[in-house]
Order: sequence, then C-alpha cells, then structure tokens
Amino acid sequence: MHIFEDCKSDTNTNSDPQIAQFDDFEHAGKTPNIASACLGSGSYAVVYRERHIRTGEEVALKVPNRAFPNATFDDEIRLLIALPHPHIVPVLYHSAPGERAFIAFPVLGSIQGVGRTALPGILMDVAQAIDYIHGRTTVHCDVKEENVLVDDGHRGLLGDFGIARRAQKAIDYDKDILDLANMVTRLTLRLSLKHAMETTAELSAVLYPRRPGDLTSAEQFIDGYFRFLDSL
Repeated sequence: MHIFEDCKSDTNTNSDPQIAQFDDFEHAGKTPNIASACLGSGSYAVVYRERHIRTGEEVALKVPNRAFPNATFDDEIRLLIALPHPHIVPVLYHSAPGERAFIAFPVLGSIQGVGRTALPGILMDVAQAIDYIHGRTTVHCDVKEENVLVDDGHRGLLGDFGIARRAQKAIDYDKDILDLANMVTRLTLRLSLKHAMETTAELSAVLYPRRPGDLTSAEQFIDGYFRFLDSL
C-alpha cells in the first residue's frame, strides 16, 4: 500500500492537475540549456524554471537530481492531489506512474524578501495549511523558509511535501509547529523586529509544553506570536 493512497480528497480549490510527458516542456532533459534557470535544489530533487510547450505556461519543474535518478514522486503527487488547500502549492502537471518522474508547480516568489507588513498574513496562511494537513493525520516534516512560497497577491503557500508522512502519534505533529516557530524567529530577527528573542522566550510555555503532543495549533502560535510582538 502506498502511504497516502487512502487519503480522502476534499473539493479541489485549484484546477485539477494534468498528467503530462517530460518532453512536453521546452528544455526538459537538456541540462546545459536550463542550468541557469535553476530555482532551487534539495537532497534528492532539483527545481527548474520551465515552459509548457503547448500552453506556453511558465512552471517550476521538479525533477530527481543526479544522485537519485530513479526517484519517484508518486507518493508526493498522490498526497498533494488528496490534500488540496488554497495555501498549499498546487500541482499543475505531473508524470504518470512508471514514467520519467516530474511535478510541475506554478512559479512563485520566496518568503525571504517579504517585509514586516506582509509577513504576519503570509505566515498565517502557512499556519492554516499546516493545521489543515494535521487535521488529516499528515505531517510535513520540513517546514522552513525554502519551502514557503509567496504568490503575486502576497498569499503564503506551503510547498515540498517530499518527506511528508502519516502521523503515528500526537508528538509527531510537534515537529512541524516547532519548525514553524524556529522559522518565524529567524524571519523576525532578519527584519530586526524588536525583542524577537524575548518573544520566543515568553512563549516557551506554548512551544515546549510538559506533555508531548500538547503544542498549540499553528494558527494559534502565529496569532499569539505577533500579538505579543506588537504589544512590546
């Protein structure tokens, strides 16, 4: 059984993704031509800026890197289709099982350049996505700045579900919340927001409860964090 094959899909908030072929993209497979269009890379995948030949649509194309040429994204595709949410990066195109693996997403911006005014709303968007997947017994396991994207409307979207998995016990959800908390601290320190470290210390009772699995929801944490920051 695939780990996510029993996920129940909600009504999709985005257009249904389409199965496509690797050769449907303009420079697919021609690494020298697209090396300069690399958007990011991870332990087993790399993302390129690409163009769908038929539609002309610009996409972020995720493919296995050279270290894992036979990697499959089947579980990630299945999960993302089963968990549609306005603040989870949607799949536009994907490979069929058994074919050369890829996933195509919209090209989005980074949270790294976001200013103080927009940051709380974007982080609340991401928190909603985290709480949504937690409500469906799924944990992301890799919440960090590189996996938070921003669209033209300053909406935050959670991406890269490559190591997401089923939660087995309550404590499994804690890592996502703690990763979110650490990311928020790094982002607020980057913006030189007042007393960011003191804020995290004051919220330690929420972040590090006495019993595993007792962490607050992601939305409650983001709301409490910025309310406290604004009160200083």
